[in-house]
Amino acid sequence: MAVSLRIAEQHGRGFRHRSMCSLCLTTHPGSGVSLMTGRRAGKAGRNGDSVGVYLCSDLGCSLYVRGLRKPGAGGRLDETLTVEQQVDRLTGKLSAFLDRLVGDPTLVVPTPQDGSHQHD
Repeated sequence: MAVSLRIAEQHGRGFRHRSMCSLCLTTHPGSGVSLMTGRRAGKAGRNGDSVGVYLCSDLGCSLYVRGLRKPGAGGRLDETLTVEQQVDRLTGKLSAFLDRLVGDPTLVVPTPQDGSHQHD
């Protein structure tokens, strides 16, 4: 599957402003996290519907989770999950985002931390 994402414009985000990636939970200062949007598949996309997610601007989520890249002035949360569990969570969140692009916008996604459901 190929997906084309667009980075939303960012206004006035200084070094003291921090944002967190929705996938890997890494925080970055300034423009280190970006809202990336993709047009939905099918008729919805032709009508201009899109889905967005906040991602590391350098797309290094997998590297951050595995400890292979360190965020500059940002950071990673101290977690009790193993690296494998964090990778599984990242993969699940990415799959849910892709499902929202190609499928039903009312998809119910289980949250891996507590097994509850959230409505997207």
